[in-house]
Amino acid sequence: MERHTTTPKAITDKIIEFCNDILDGATPFYIPVAEAMNSKAGDCYRNVQKVVANKGGERILGWNIWIWTNILIEAEAHAVWKNTNGEYIDVTPHSDGEKQILFLPDTSLQYEGKLIKSIRQPLTSSQLVADFVEVTSKLEEIKRNSSGNTVELPGDLVQHYMWLLTVFNQKVGRNDPCPCQSGLKYKKCCGV
Repeated sequence: MERHTTTPKAITDKIIEFCNDILDGATPFYIPVAEAMNSKAGDCYRNVQKVVANKGGERILGWNIWIWTNILIEAEAHAVWKNTNGEYIDVTPHSDGEKQILFLPDTSLQYEGKLIKSIRQPLTSSQLVADFVEVTSKLEEIKRNSSGNTVELPGDLVQHYMWLLTVFNQKVGRNDPCPCQSGLKYKKCCGV
């Protein structure tokens, strides 16, 4: 079961508002993904440090802005490379094959070897989406506070997370009620 987050196709007013809640007056911008040799998905901090050591430039911390159409907007802590020409490049591969990302630099971010919790904003009034945001936040907090490489996640939280993904990924007709339980037809809600 997977989530359907992707790089937003356009920088909408909702995205600008979301980014301003994170960092007042900031505007995200698109940067290309150009995977560095031997870089690993999910290891952006080390990937960028290796590139900086080999080619110069600097590591820039900030937020990778994702959207799950009509479900939520998410800001995921991320590191990118700013080369010696001042160009921003994402050197980390993405499992979904993204060719560009929407990035919001944030000089207040500090990476200290632990997970930085993502920031999420529901795009619907659905209680299930609110539950998903809460459960995901709790799981991240447990991972952040764990010591060692293996993390014991509470089975009930993982089970609820998986159930929510199943609900959101249901195949329904465009005129059927939306699985997110917003009370709207699918075509007017998550199916847009």
